[in-house]
Amino acid sequence: MENLMMWVKERKEVVLALLLVLVGGLFFMGRNSGNSHQWILEEESSSLELSAKDESLIEESVEMAATDLYVDIQGAVKAPGVYQLPTGSRLLDAVAAAGGLLPEAYKKHLNKAALLEDQMFIYVYQEGEVPDQALPVDGGLENPGASASSSDLININSADLMRLQELPGIGPAKAQAIVSHREEYGSFASLEAIMDVSGIGKKTFESLKDSITY
Repeated sequence: MENLMMWVKERKEVVLALLLVLVGGLFFMGRNSGNSHQWILEEESSSLELSAKDESLIEESVEMAATDLYVDIQGAVKAPGVYQLPTGSRLLDAVAAAGGLLPEAYKKHLNKAALLEDQMFIYVYQEGEVPDQALPVDGGLENPGASASSSDLININSADLMRLQELPGIGPAKAQAIVSHREEYGSFASLEAIMDVSGIGKKTFESLKDSITY
């Protein structure tokens, strides 16, 4: 033991240097380890932020898509076809998207202020294509509370999809249901028979009975 103490005293500079090297090495390793952990945490944080940003962009795209509607416009327009329009668009917007009306378009029956619905089919007649009495005299707007003359009534056995949609409470889906019912079961034998169509109940019938014939 005494020999060991004497050896340490004689070589205390060497021992001190070794201790300094050992402490310095431990400090350096600890610092590098801390930097490594910090780098990993920063990478994970950056990845989470990017993921949240991507999710926000996806949600925004879905919301934008949900605010659009699609309409099919045919007939006397310059570029017939299916067009994507913002919700709240009017008939005049669909006509504009299709390049405008042709000179021979029958404009009297068009209600350009009519609000569009998704999947709506619009047909613009040409002059002479349909008799005047087959078209509503009020530009496509029906008044459920007022009686109509026979020339203004819509025939539920012969009206097309667009004509049926001029009826109060009848949108694209119900108009298609009426046409499908006719194709499957034949012509309606009475006004009340329209209530056999899925989606048309007594309340809807009361609102449109003064506007239809068969």
